[in-house]
Amino acid sequence: MTQFESCAGSWTMYLTSRATTLPTVAEVRRRLPFIVAAAVAASDAYHDLIACRQALRRGVRSPEARAAIGIRRDDALQRLDRAIDDCDAVSAHVRDFSSLMVSLEARTALGPISLIWRRGECPSSVWREVDGGD
Repeated sequence: MTQFESCAGSWTMYLTSRATTLPTVAEVRRRLPFIVAAAVAASDAYHDLIACRQALRRGVRSPEARAAIGIRRDDALQRLDRAIDDCDAVSAHVRDFSSLMVSLEARTALGPISLIWRRGECPSSVWREVDGGD
């Protein structure tokens, strides 16, 4: 396996027999705005879940407040579930909910690669150095 790093995202090259079923880097980049939106929704829901857990650990005594936190927690769980389903539909894997790191597989002329997108990277400019193989 060969690891590559750049300012526009990291990618790892490895060999696999699924190379022909993987999308190209250009196809993955076209899907990236949808993937970013789903990953951000997953991250936001995750942070809401953490906030609910912390609120419950602080010992909320009021039954009404506990019920409100429970409703908020259930909503966050449903949002997280939907966002993960959206990511799964395009074979995107959220690797870190806190810092928001997403991995995706793609193919190039050199073979399959694993692409990483991190929060803060511009979706329209990532992975330009690997596009030559599309």
